[in-house]
Amino acid sequence: MCYKQERKLTNKIERDFTSLKKAVSGIRKSLKQGSDIDDVYSRLNALEVRLNSQLEVMSKFESIANRTKNAYDELLLTAIKKNSLPDEVFFDIAQAPDVRKISDALSQNGICIIRDETIVELARNAQSEMNDFLEKVKDDISKKIYTELDDVIIDGVDEIKGGHNGRAGQDKAVLHVRGGADDGLVDVFNADRIFPSLAAIKEGLRTGYVKDVIDRAIPGMEFENINVYINKGVTKTRGFHYDSRSPVVKIFIVLTDVPDHSYGPYCYELGSHLDEVTIEESFSGIGFTSFRKNDAYFSNYKNVIACLGKVGDIVISYQHGSHRGFPQSPDRTRMMGVQVLRPKKP
Repeated sequence: MCYKQERKLTNKIERDFTSLKKAVSGIRKSLKQGSDIDDVYSRLNALEVRLNSQLEVMSKFESIANRTKNAYDELLLTAIKKNSLPDEVFFDIAQAPDVRKISDALSQNGICIIRDETIVELARNAQSEMNDFLEKVKDDISKKIYTELDDVIIDGVDEIKGGHNGRAGQDKAVLHVRGGADDGLVDVFNADRIFPSLAAIKEGLRTGYVKDVIDRAIPGMEFENINVYINKGVTKTRGFHYDSRSPVVKIFIVLTDVPDHSYGPYCYELGSHLDEVTIEESFSGIGFTSFRKNDAYFSNYKNVIACLGKVGDIVISYQHGSHRGFPQSPDRTRMMGVQVLRPKKP
């Protein structure tokens, strides 16, 4: 939507609301003065007509905004395909990079990708364990109802209360199938409890160089639960958004090869975590547009990248920066381990 169109519709909505307030005030006054009931009904009918007209204008506004946002998202996806991963955010452990250099890149860009051949075998084993597990519980998942098995709870349709924290706080691993903007994504909470290879990877993250990188870049972060994201043909994903105003870190462990964009790679806007004003505006809400709270309503197309890679790659990402998942082709699968870190509680 161009500025003139948006301003024209916004002005009309503001004028109509002012007029409606006056109409409601007049009806209240008539009721207090004991006016004829037929006169009151007549005014109410007139008010209903005006309300319907107002809703029609707002619907038109929303329709234009939706089309504009969808077109904007498509342009950003095109930019992601054209942009290459810059050398400054990629590190190969075989080349023995300095922790300080990796940490500085993370601080500046909000993301870094580390290739570590030493965990490839563990990552492949984790992938195999997950495939076996999904085959075992596929019938239970398809029922979409709360089901408690020996080693895992299948959440059904958001039946565990408390959202993310509620599922993370269960005594067993929890399998949750997302809906909405990430419809079809399977999120396994506390996945290390049922996948031994992922438990070994988790231990390495918490005691090795990855922890040193994060401690130097953003001190005071605390490891929380580790999950697994399983995307199978997730063709619709939420656009660029922020998870938090304050620092949150996710470590993604790539468990299936992501050789091209059809596999639905994780995407990031470089440096977006440093733009505090835009982040704050995002969380304040946008008004009469199709953007949701904490959506990134502007992204620099030159800085949006996709994290293509191989099994065993480690992606460290600031979630208070702008990010999204790339839509998959219907026949593609992507699995990632996800370790969350938040500031230590006082």
